[in-house]
Amino acid sequence: MSAQNTENKECDISEEELEKLDANLLAIETLYESRCVQAPRASNVTVRDIEDK
Repeated sequence: MSAQNTENKECDISEEELEKLDANLLAIETLYESRCVQAPRASNVTVRDIEDK
């Protein structure tokens, strides 16, 4: 029953605080993505035949 009460309560966060939280979350997301290294999904090597003239 206490979980139901917490869902019904209004949020006491001002618009300014919400903007700060959004900016902080964006900074965290950007930092996380910049630190994550993913292996390339395809090879960056192209094999070509050289014709003799």
